[in-house]
Amino acid sequence: LMSLEDLCQRYPQRIQNLFSNLNLEIEGLKITKIEVSKGNWLGACKALLEYYRNDHPTQWHHQLAVQGNSVNDSDPDLLLKDIFTFQLATSQVPRLANHHLDWSYKGENNDEQWAWFLNRHYHFIDLLMAYQQTGKPYYIRYLNHQIIDWILSSPSLTNPSTWAQWRGLEVAWRMIHWSSIFYRLQPVQEFSDVARILMLSSIPNHGYYLRHLHSWGANWLCREMNGLATISLYWPEFKQAKEWLIFINELITMDG
Repeated sequence: LMSLEDLCQRYPQRIQNLFSNLNLEIEGLKITKIEVSKGNWLGACKALLEYYRNDHPTQWHHQLAVQGNSVNDSDPDLLLKDIFTFQLATSQVPRLANHHLDWSYKGENNDEQWAWFLNRHYHFIDLLMAYQQTGKPYYIRYLNHQIIDWILSSPSLTNPSTWAQWRGLEVAWRMIHWSSIFYRLQPVQEFSDVARILMLSSIPNHGYYLRHLHSWGANWLCREMNGLATISLYWPEFKQAKEWLIFINELITMDG
């Protein structure tokens, strides 16, 4: 398993980009800022994680209800075998030569919609609910692996191989689902530091997409702005969080 130190050594640009997108002037991020100024990326990661575990000022998100979604009928125990069900169609997602899941897999019916549902991460909520209901840590260990796998497999918004990962509805739904995962699992040991940092490092990409590459269709735009608002409210530590909320408000004003 990759350690936090390994992550910093293998993906230095990703780690540095994370901290360049954070507002380190926030009161609780003083220690993080000091570590960043020293170029101590491992220390900065640890300080940032400590902030989210203990010092994050916003508590209301912990109280939000976590509910399943009707388009996702996956059995949590089958998920552990990479077997997913979306819209009553069940398929086992193959593994690539590098052992990552094939996140562009269209299911046995060769259906693009199936691949899109896979990348909305509805099944993350199924795994979280299974853990909450049973207390079985293997659900979170698998979820943890899924988070790491998806992020390291899907780094680019423009690479043709990531067509299923980077589309507006998928980006928005992921942020909605990730918000529950990130905060609900703060006290859970099986939710690794590597997964936490990787999630945070991926949020600016999601924010950029929803702000600059969104659609203008009414239904899609509403969902995409819901995703952007989720980022802004759940992770206000990012520099552009206020700007994103202002943009959403301007859209609402224009529509009115």
